[in-house]
Amino acid sequence: MDLLEGEMQLEARDGYLLVTHRRSARSLQELDHVLQAIDRLLRLKELDALLFDSRQSDYTPPDIQTALWAWLKKRRFRKVAVLVKSSNLAVSLRMTGLSEGVNMRAFDSELGAVKWLKVR
Repeated sequence: MDLLEGEMQLEARDGYLLVTHRRSARSLQELDHVLQAIDRLLRLKELDALLFDSRQSDYTPPDIQTALWAWLKKRRFRKVAVLVKSSNLAVSLRMTGLSEGVNMRAFDSELGAVKWLKVR
Protein backbone atom coordinates (compact mmCIF):
# COMPACT_ATOMS: atom_id res chain seq x y z
CA MET A 1 0.00 0.00 0.00
CA ASP A 2 1.42 3.42 -1.01
CA LEU A 3 0.90 6.53 1.15
CA LEU A 4 2.25 10.10 1.29
CA GLU A 5 2.04 10.52 -2.47
CA GLY A 6 4.05 7.32 -3.00
CA GLU A 7 6.75 8.30 -0.50
CA MET A 8 5.64 5.64 2.01
CA GLN A 9 4.90 1.96 1.50
CA LEU A 10 3.38 -0.55 3.90
CA GLU A 11 4.10 -4.25 3.53
CA ALA A 12 2.94 -7.05 5.81
CA ARG A 13 5.75 -9.53 6.34
CA ASP A 14 6.18 -12.65 8.43
CA GLY A 15 5.43 -11.40 11.95
CA TYR A 16 5.75 -7.65 11.42
CA LEU A 17 4.68 -4.69 9.30
CA LEU A 18 7.38 -2.96 7.24
CA VAL A 19 6.86 0.80 6.89
CA THR A 20 9.29 2.28 4.36
CA HIS A 21 9.24 6.05 4.03
CA ARG A 22 11.26 8.71 2.26
CA ARG A 23 9.54 11.64 3.91
CA SER A 24 7.71 12.55 7.07
CA ALA A 25 4.06 13.46 7.28
CA ARG A 26 3.77 17.20 6.70
CA SER A 27 0.73 17.77 8.92
CA LEU A 28 -1.07 16.12 11.81
CA GLN A 29 -3.95 15.36 9.44
CA GLU A 30 -1.59 13.58 7.05
CA LEU A 31 -0.04 11.67 9.96
CA ASP A 32 -3.49 10.63 11.16
CA HIS A 33 -4.28 9.25 7.68
CA VAL A 34 -1.01 7.26 7.71
CA LEU A 35 -1.56 5.90 11.23
CA GLN A 36 -5.12 4.82 10.38
CA ALA A 37 -3.80 2.91 7.35
CA ILE A 38 -1.11 1.26 9.48
CA ASP A 39 -3.68 0.32 12.15
CA ARG A 40 -6.00 -1.21 9.54
CA LEU A 41 -3.25 -3.36 8.06
CA LEU A 42 -1.99 -4.43 11.49
CA ARG A 43 -5.51 -5.58 12.46
CA LEU A 44 -6.12 -7.26 9.11
CA LYS A 45 -2.85 -9.22 9.25
CA GLU A 46 -2.93 -9.67 13.06
CA LEU A 47 0.55 -8.18 13.55
CA ASP A 48 1.99 -6.70 16.74
CA ALA A 49 5.43 -5.54 15.60
CA LEU A 50 6.67 -2.76 13.33
CA LEU A 51 9.80 -2.12 11.30
CA PHE A 52 10.22 1.49 10.17
CA ASP A 53 12.80 1.91 7.43
CA SER A 54 13.75 5.54 7.95
CA ARG A 55 17.18 5.45 6.32
CA GLN A 56 16.13 7.72 3.46
CA SER A 57 13.59 9.85 5.30
CA ASP A 58 13.74 13.58 5.80
CA TYR A 59 13.48 15.50 9.07
CA THR A 60 10.35 14.88 11.16
CA PRO A 61 8.88 18.10 12.63
CA PRO A 62 8.46 18.21 16.44
CA ASP A 63 4.64 18.16 16.39
CA ILE A 64 4.67 15.07 14.16
CA GLN A 65 7.27 13.40 16.42
CA THR A 66 5.15 14.08 19.51
CA ALA A 67 2.00 12.67 17.90
CA LEU A 68 3.87 9.61 16.60
CA TRP A 69 5.35 8.85 20.02
CA ALA A 70 1.89 9.18 21.60
CA TRP A 71 0.50 6.71 19.06
CA LEU A 72 3.36 4.24 19.60
CA LYS A 73 2.90 4.44 23.36
CA LYS A 74 -0.87 4.00 23.14
CA ARG A 75 -0.66 1.03 20.72
CA ARG A 76 1.65 -0.98 23.02
CA PHE A 77 3.46 -2.88 20.27
CA ARG A 78 5.37 -6.01 21.19
CA LYS A 79 8.41 -4.56 19.39
CA VAL A 80 9.27 -1.59 17.18
CA ALA A 81 12.48 -1.59 15.14
CA VAL A 82 13.75 1.39 13.21
CA LEU A 83 16.36 1.37 10.47
CA VAL A 84 18.43 4.56 10.59
CA LYS A 85 21.58 5.85 8.91
CA SER A 86 23.02 7.68 11.94
CA SER A 87 24.35 6.08 15.12
CA ASN A 88 23.50 9.29 17.02
CA LEU A 89 19.89 8.99 15.92
CA ALA A 90 19.88 5.31 16.91
CA VAL A 91 20.95 6.19 20.46
CA SER A 92 18.41 9.02 20.66
CA LEU A 93 15.56 6.78 19.47
CA ARG A 94 16.48 4.04 21.94
CA MET A 95 16.59 6.50 24.85
CA THR A 96 13.29 8.13 23.87
CA GLY A 97 11.70 4.71 23.45
CA LEU A 98 12.79 3.74 26.95
CA SER A 99 11.45 6.95 28.46
CA GLU A 100 8.14 6.57 26.58
CA GLY A 101 7.72 2.90 27.50
CA VAL A 102 8.03 1.69 23.89
CA ASN A 103 10.01 -1.51 23.27
CA MET A 104 12.09 0.03 20.48
CA ARG A 105 15.53 -0.54 19.04
CA ALA A 106 17.32 1.14 16.16
CA PHE A 107 19.46 -0.73 13.64
CA ASP A 108 21.63 0.01 10.63
CA SER A 109 20.87 -3.32 8.94
CA GLU A 110 17.53 -4.86 8.06
CA LEU A 111 18.84 -8.35 8.89
CA GLY A 112 19.61 -7.35 12.50
CA ALA A 113 16.26 -5.63 12.89
CA VAL A 114 14.29 -8.59 11.54
CA LYS A 115 16.18 -11.04 13.77
CA TRP A 116 15.34 -8.92 16.83
CA LEU A 117 11.68 -8.55 15.82
CA LYS A 118 11.24 -12.30 15.40
CA VAL A 119 12.56 -13.21 18.86
CA ARG A 120 9.55 -13.69 21.13
